[in-house]
Amino acid sequence: FDEKSEEHNAAPVPTAILLGLKLPAGSGFDLLERIRKDKRTKDIPVAILTSSMSDADKERCHNLGVDEYLIKPINIDSFASAMRRLGFQLVLMEKGR
Repeated sequence: FDEKSEEHNAAPVPTAILLGLKLPAGSGFDLLERIRKDKRTKDIPVAILTSSMSDADKERCHNLGVDEYLIKPINIDSFASAMRRLGFQLVLMEKGR
């Protein structure tokens, strides 16, 4: 929806965003740029989860204010540490409980 619409302004804002760079409908960079340009979302912490080890991708994310850059495959400890740095407490459940 249009960023200036009432619907946009009334939509809930997330406390953090976990974003991939390769999305089915386009580039994660395009979405990240939109997030950073929108006054409602520009300060939301963003973690990138990607398979890209490209220094250019890392630099572009850094320049767009990404808080965490996580490379897949990722282990649960690295993911949990990144989420804690973003201010989240994770509760992990054992399978079958």
